[in-house]
Amino acid sequence: MILTLEGEVSSCNTYCADIKMRGNGSSSKLGISSYYLKYNEGALGFKSLTHFHFSDQDTCWDQSGGIATFLAPAVDTTLAGVVSVTLTNVLPAQSCPELTSNEINFARVCFDIKDSNARSELGWDRKNTSFFENEGSQINTNPILPLTFIDSNDRLRCE
Repeated sequence: MILTLEGEVSSCNTYCADIKMRGNGSSSKLGISSYYLKYNEGALGFKSLTHFHFSDQDTCWDQSGGIATFLAPAVDTTLAGVVSVTLTNVLPAQSCPELTSNEINFARVCFDIKDSNARSELGWDRKNTSFFENEGSQINTNPILPLTFIDSNDRLRCE
């Protein structure tokens, strides 16, 4: 799986990054997973995290819009310079969208800019990030490997 952070200064006071993933080729279903993001705490202050997929707002399996296959993401920002997120799948056989070789923009994280002369240093915490795939109706059976990480270290200047 390829995990990508694509950052940009969206206004002179705000830095945001799209969080994207792409599968390793064969189709698989995401299970319970956790990811950690690190950032320059001297230059940025956590503002928000919005999930487009793998959350309680994504009813891709139930076209009538009533049933989500994931709970709301559990977000922890109590450690300075770290955002940790846990994704919990409750309907493993219906997990969607499926991971394929197509890139999925699944979330967006935003920060208040505290130092516009610094860099974001936004990156994946490789040690603590883990994604699992569901197999049939089983939860958390197989880790998705290998994981390839693409970080974002943007200048925070307003241009």
